[in-house]
Amino acid sequence: MLAHTISTGIPGTELADPLLNVLYERGVKFAREQMQLQHATVLQLLEADKSIALTKSAAEIEQAFSEKRLSFIFGFQNARVLGKDPAYLDHYYQLGARVFALTHMGHNHFADSSRPNYNVKTCSYEVDEEHGGLSELGVKGIAKIIV
Repeated sequence: MLAHTISTGIPGTELADPLLNVLYERGVKFAREQMQLQHATVLQLLEADKSIALTKSAAEIEQAFSEKRLSFIFGFQNARVLGKDPAYLDHYYQLGARVFALTHMGHNHFADSSRPNYNVKTCSYEVDEEHGGLSELGVKGIAKIIV
């Protein structure tokens, strides 16, 4: 499980659970805002350039290819945008996302990353794994993705 305290690099000044929850929720909010911005930007690009198609299936990719159009496949890396709710996968699927990477850099509530975060203050990496791969939440997320 993810730690309930985080080290600031100064002994005795660990951040307590309530502050971590606030910081975590701000991070989720920011990630969702960035995803909305990126999606809006993609839609503007597709509107401005008809040589690019948002493709959501192999058939749509083949159709775009036959029309000599580029295929754009929408997706994300890092489950922070999901918060702790795999149901958000449905929302992003409806927006056209078809590529889902639960991690990128650093562990999250869904899975361990192959690239743990580096803390410059302590000159150390976070633990190699927190879940042994996928967490229970990650298993639920994967189950939604493969349906």
